[in-house]
Amino acid sequence: MVSKTDERIAGEVDLQEIQDAEKEIIKSVQEQYFGNEMKLMKEKKNLHAQSSIFKLDAYLDEELILRVGGRIKQSMACKEIQHPILIPKNSKVAELIIRWCHNKVGHARRGMTINEIRCSGFWIVNCNGMVKSFISRCVRCKVLRGKVQQQKMADLPEDRLSEGPPFSYCGIDMFGPFLVKNG
Repeated sequence: MVSKTDERIAGEVDLQEIQDAEKEIIKSVQEQYFGNEMKLMKEKKNLHAQSSIFKLDAYLDEELILRVGGRIKQSMACKEIQHPILIPKNSKVAELIIRWCHNKVGHARRGMTINEIRCSGFWIVNCNGMVKSFISRCVRCKVLRGKVQQQKMADLPEDRLSEGPPFSYCGIDMFGPFLVKNG
């Protein structure tokens, strides 16, 4: 019997592998930035009030991913919307999520980008400041929202300023040659 992995073409990645890789990256980043808080949660102890995630009512889910708590447990929304994954500020993962969501909303302003981040199931600590900083550095946004430049008019040429008979520098042909009789 041929296994599923033997049938797979080399270099091809399926959806489950992508989702597993995403979870592992998130776990790694959370462990790096929130290691002390996660250790306290695993030991069923309370977080310190000085912690940056104290007010978020964070908890560890069944996959040991740190999520934001809250009061909407009874809502019909999916788990990712009810309890988004907590992403630390100033991490490369946070920047990549912001970039992805900012591109997804077509380089919209800060509010739309933050809303897309929340709808994607992520909660970035200090998201407002990070998105504002990212948009201020976005080249495409600078081009799209740049100020309209005013062009200074050049000086007029001498021919336009000197007096002379009409049509001495230009002519008009209305509908063909005219027969003109001198005298």
